[in-house]
Amino acid sequence: MRRAATSSALALCLVLVAIPGLGAQNGPQVQPPAGFPAAGAPPTVTVTSPGAQPRKALRFVIANGHREHLTMDTAMSMAFSIGENSIPEVKLPLLRVGADLEVTAVSDTGDMTISMTFTDVNWIATPDTAPPLLERLNSMIGELKGLSGTTVVSNRAVTRDVKLDFSKISNPQLSQAMAGVQQMVQNLSLPLPEEPVGVGATWDVRLGLKANGVQTFTKYSVEIARLDDTSCTLKVSLEQTAPPQSMSTPDTSAATVSVDSFNSTGAGTTKIQFDSLSPTSEVNLTSKMTMSIETGGNAQEMNMAMKMKATVTPGVPK
Repeated sequence: MRRAATSSALALCLVLVAIPGLGAQNGPQVQPPAGFPAAGAPPTVTVTSPGAQPRKALRFVIANGHREHLTMDTAMSMAFSIGENSIPEVKLPLLRVGADLEVTAVSDTGDMTISMTFTDVNWIATPDTAPPLLERLNSMIGELKGLSGTTVVSNRAVTRDVKLDFSKISNPQLSQAMAGVQQMVQNLSLPLPEEPVGVGATWDVRLGLKANGVQTFTKYSVEIARLDDTSCTLKVSLEQTAPPQSMSTPDTSAATVSVDSFNSTGAGTTKIQFDSLSPTSEVNLTSKMTMSIETGGNAQEMNMAMKMKATVTPGVPK
């Protein structure tokens, strides 16, 4: 649904707000569910129907020096309960992430080296936004504007490598969160099939992710709705789970934190241009997580529910 740069933006949204304040590092490797690769291993792609004729191999062909801009808007609402205390659903401001992208090299096999610079990372007020919340959220991410990095992506949208430059980030918690983003994007990929496919084709992508102390396993179900020589429109649904697991939290060493359950479902559409890095896409996600936090022999259960709508639009660098 999203390739490397888009995944960076989405991962940023999730890491900063989905598990606030934990600052977690990776815990022990967990056993993946049946049919899934281990967290961090290459994703698997299984074509379940090749679709109608004519069929073609879906490949990106983007020239060296190509430049474009990506904008991602994310609307989120969250609700919490900790022990007997509950916090009603809170609608967060709109999170806008913008990035300039440039292809700086293309290998003989079609691997693209892409540079990216975040030109805009900003929470935008909505009618329900309280000014103190907006100010606090923007103070957390102010240093992300200007963040740069590189990624290598194959012509089938397989992420080969991701490197982000954190040297200008002085906030240690933000730097740690961004390290989780880099790790998540490194492991995140939604590859296209190897074999030729046509309209109506379906395939599954299964992958394991690890970032900020939580290892999750995701299944994407993809169907081609439209296909021509220059573009492809996909319908995508996803199911994501996390097995029970402990988390290492060095900044709260007196606490023991574990994930008891995590489930997320979503659906959306994306239109990809074979000569463009950024899709035009929209996805809606619903997630629920239950965690246990034990401090000094006292254990509390924390429940979190999140709804998210993300839209991605390509554009031209300013």
